[in-house]
Amino acid sequence: MKGVKGNNIPDLVDGVLEIRKATSAKKKYDNLLLLLSKVGWVDKVSTKNTSTNYDIEIVYIQPNTDNSDKTIITFNDISKILADKQDELTKRFIKSLNKWTTNPNK
Repeated sequence: MKGVKGNNIPDLVDGVLEIRKATSAKKKYDNLLLLLSKVGWVDKVSTKNTSTNYDIEIVYIQPNTDNSDKTIITFNDISKILADKQDELTKRFIKSLNKWTTNPNK
């Protein structure tokens, strides 16, 4: 998988900066750049890319584990992490995750 692993963080941040220049939705990208500045990947004042390369691991989010060597976060894992949240949206999301773990073709 070339994507993120091949490009790494500086290339991804450059892509966000390019989109920010070209878009009419500047406020949305300004909010994203503010968040990126908080993790040290963008200079808040100059909006210059200050990120560095990282060891990136691809993590798959899927209904269930499989027998591959992939790092997987299952829907059940997410449900367990969110279990203590009591707002209606999260409860509904957990309910859907639990439903989606069942293969409708079986």
